[in-house]
Amino acid sequence: MSLMPNQVFRLAGDALGLKAGLFRIVIDAPEINVVYCSQFAPSHLPENKRGGRTRLEKTKRSKRIVKTPLVGQLLSVPRQALLELHKAHELMPVPLELASTYYLPLTDRKTAEKFEQRCNVMSMFLDLEKLKEELLVHGSLGRMVRNAMIKHKVSRGLIYNLWSLLCRFGLTSTSLRPRWDLCGAKGKPRDLGEDGRQNNVGRKTLKQRINKQAY
Repeated sequence: MSLMPNQVFRLAGDALGLKAGLFRIVIDAPEINVVYCSQFAPSHLPENKRGGRTRLEKTKRSKRIVKTPLVGQLLSVPRQALLELHKAHELMPVPLELASTYYLPLTDRKTAEKFEQRCNVMSMFLDLEKLKEELLVHGSLGRMVRNAMIKHKVSRGLIYNLWSLLCRFGLTSTSLRPRWDLCGAKGKPRDLGEDGRQNNVGRKTLKQRINKQAY
């Protein structure tokens, strides 16, 4: 198995202090026998004990859209231990592809400007050599985050939101593309194609189901 940055793998069960699910390799550091990775799709969601009032059976906002949780926590894992898990078939590489929408040209000016701004803010994080150097020297991204905040005059929250996109969709600038096409609006028509039908109706392939679980 290749331990190259951006490689996605599935961990079948809990091991090495990691929970089962999908992970993305951020940096491979054979110099110190460590791999930095981030989990972006756990197999089982943690059960949080909810305090306060009793949950309503029917919510007042039945169509409320729940935001995707942020990911991006860096996990340091022994390199050799990952390779041994792969040999034991407890860890398997998974090919994931972004939706074709990510590769369409940006025709809207505001969207293109937003995309360019995001790429500029995250330029240091997209440089894998600088990213590796930062982790080897400091062991975290805190210093890089502060430098980006000062240089581009943005909030810490914005940087962590964009870092979450990189860890979820891939460590390339394409992952930073704004998806305003998903926003929608009340009273706006929904394009179902030339024949007026939804595409890909029916049971999805294994690859499509894995992509849906991850993204």
